[in-house]
Amino acid sequence: MEPIFSEALRQFLVVASERDLQRSARRLDQDITRLCNNLNDLERTLNSGPLLIANPDGIALTGAGQALLLSASAVARIQGGTGTPLAMPAPATRLRLGLPSAPVHSLITRILQRFHEQHPEVALTLREATTGNQLRALDNGELDLCFVHPPGQATGAHLEPLVDEILYVLLPPRHPLLALDTVALPLLASEGFILPPPGTADGFVERVLALCEQAGFPPRITQQAFQLPTIAGLVGSGLGVAIVPGQPGDAAWRGSRLRPLTPAGHAEVARIPLLMAYARDRTGLLQPFLDLAHRLMPSCVG
Repeated sequence: MEPIFSEALRQFLVVASERDLQRSARRLDQDITRLCNNLNDLERTLNSGPLLIANPDGIALTGAGQALLLSASAVARIQGGTGTPLAMPAPATRLRLGLPSAPVHSLITRILQRFHEQHPEVALTLREATTGNQLRALDNGELDLCFVHPPGQATGAHLEPLVDEILYVLLPPRHPLLALDTVALPLLASEGFILPPPGTADGFVERVLALCEQAGFPPRITQQAFQLPTIAGLVGSGLGVAIVPGQPGDAAWRGSRLRPLTPAGHAEVARIPLLMAYARDRTGLLQPFLDLAHRLMPSCVG
């Protein structure tokens, strides 16, 4: 991987701080087109997928962007003020992680932040991808560990539960079901569903289909989309509802509204496991990372 010098990382940190491209460009005294090109180059260098997403409220960080923010900030603290270019550590001190294309669970954020506090010399290289692509990259030796939902196919990786995520229904503005604190799945039987297309999140889709079957109806799939900002935009436009993972405190996504989902015949909210996937040979930096995750797991509530 090519070295990532101060300009690209510092520009990313400014945009992550300002959450607005025009303000960031003024602060950096740089043309906005050049700034966007530099950020695109950073994404290609990291092979991380999108780091930033533009929406009506400004700039939002993707899962990979949130994790890179921690990594870049740590590197800046280490090398800032030394007069040397700001560069990611050498490959021997890099841990390569995969993230789902979903909001990063707070437990993952705590693990990453604590790991940087304990191992500031280590850079975290993040790649945001589908579960299938993450597991293939893991099998090919391109990633050290992935955070995934249950895969829809067999894998040679070791899968370890990290935390159970609450499932929410994403509803359009002014939808009648927003009057409820929680939404029972049978109430969605007449709705059009927006689900990820085949091959992107098969295990997650299987979980949704199984819940709908238990509720006595097959979902009527009206749209297919994988990226959560796209799904939220489609829901906000009234083109259907979607089931998504989330956390307590999540309320609104780009005009759409979230309500916890309860399965048929149950008062407890529906959940889906978030897993850590990694090679069975826990070499190098992987074992300290797992040890830290294990220490933080008991204090986490999904």
